[in-house]
Amino acid sequence: AEELVLKGTVSSAGKPVEGAQLRAVRSVHLIREAGAIDTLDVLYSEATTPASGEFALGQLPPGPVRLTVEAKGYARLERDLEMVAGMAPLKLNLEAGAVLAGNVRDERGRPVDGAKLELRRP
Repeated sequence: AEELVLKGTVSSAGKPVEGAQLRAVRSVHLIREAGAIDTLDVLYSEATTPASGEFALGQLPPGPVRLTVEAKGYARLERDLEMVAGMAPLKLNLEAGAVLAGNVRDERGRPVDGAKLELRRP
């Protein structure tokens, strides 16, 4: 099977981001005996950017992959890509992150144990 390389740079406000962690995964759906479907993310490649912000993720199969980029002080970036031969290098721009703190309470004002929050941008 053909293996592809994804290259590019990670920056913020026009400056390279050092230490950004990149991961390329593909979700695989597994059907169990009872008909339930489990989703498993298979890691194909990962890298950390040097001071130049440049990266190269190798050993990627053709087809869909999800690229995630995380760096301290920046919002997480996720991008769904279709890997094909001859792809142009990516230019990934990270936005400054922020910390959200607080408590989750029910309608009576009691703390909710095990509450999970997910923030999404429109």
